[in-house]
Amino acid sequence: MPLHHSLKGPQVTGHRLRRDLIANLVTEIIIILRLFHPFVSKCPNTFVYHLKLRFPKKIVLPVLFHPLATLLLEEGLLTAQPKRILMKTSSILALLGAATIIPLEASTVVIDDFEAGSFNSDWDSTTGATITTGTGAEGSANFASIAAGSGPLGATFDGGTSIFSIDFYVNVQATANRQFNLQVSSISVAPNTNSATVNLRYQGGWAAFNGAAWAPIAGLGGLTDGEWHRVNVSGNDWGLPTASFDIQVSDAGGSAFTSSASGITAFQSGDPTTDPALSFNFNSAFGSNPGFSVDNVTVSTIPEPSTGILALLALTFGVSRRRR
Repeated sequence: MPLHHSLKGPQVTGHRLRRDLIANLVTEIIIILRLFHPFVSKCPNTFVYHLKLRFPKKIVLPVLFHPLATLLLEEGLLTAQPKRILMKTSSILALLGAATIIPLEASTVVIDDFEAGSFNSDWDSTTGATITTGTGAEGSANFASIAAGSGPLGATFDGGTSIFSIDFYVNVQATANRQFNLQVSSISVAPNTNSATVNLRYQGGWAAFNGAAWAPIAGLGGLTDGEWHRVNVSGNDWGLPTASFDIQVSDAGGSAFTSSASGITAFQSGDPTTDPALSFNFNSAFGSNPGFSVDNVTVSTIPEPSTGILALLALTFGVSRRRR
């Protein structure tokens, strides 16, 4: 994706614009470091979502980025120490506010509110799913219903992804059996019900299959039968040793998340510590699931930084050389 991100807020010129562009570059550099340098995987999560950024207190820049480090040092954004250069957290955070820059944008995989009366082309599989007219989430007229013992309704993460967000509303039926199932796979590109890495269910409570048993997930609110709840499942660091996923759930009829669980590492199969997420799906194929409904589905990924970063590094190196 292009690296010349737009600026939000008041128009800026001169030194401030220069610092904003540098901060934008740092955002891309951090993503690269976390994807390709093992030591960075030890740092806290830096998932970019809704323009909220969290950065580690310090990060070691490898030799490749020393020209960048030189420029940032001159801008007062770095502090030098013997044999390494550390980022100043306060300076970086001051620059990386939502009012100053737009960080790496999410790439949309699926966005469907079903109001068109048919599934949009984002879906790669709609097996067992139909569009139903009725009272959908947030008062909408249509939603998707997944019939009993069927699925998948899902899509592929083109090229795989390290970071993803699956945001949706769900409405479950009253039953003592399984009421909801979402799977994410690091094994299969095509959505299917037999290659789950994340196998998340709701059956009177939330649980994820860890390869041997269903592991209850503490801290999450329950789903009220016949009511719409908003749910977000996000994956972090897939392809790295720190691979995990988070879940957020709203109250019945609400859109604001009121409970959450993070850093979940219950995986059924595959190895997300070495492989990216390849696909996801909703299904009712197991556990005598009577079926459930979903609405307002938005699935996105944070793409790998574009190769244009090399040109910016070259430019940075040139600026550094001219200043000597």
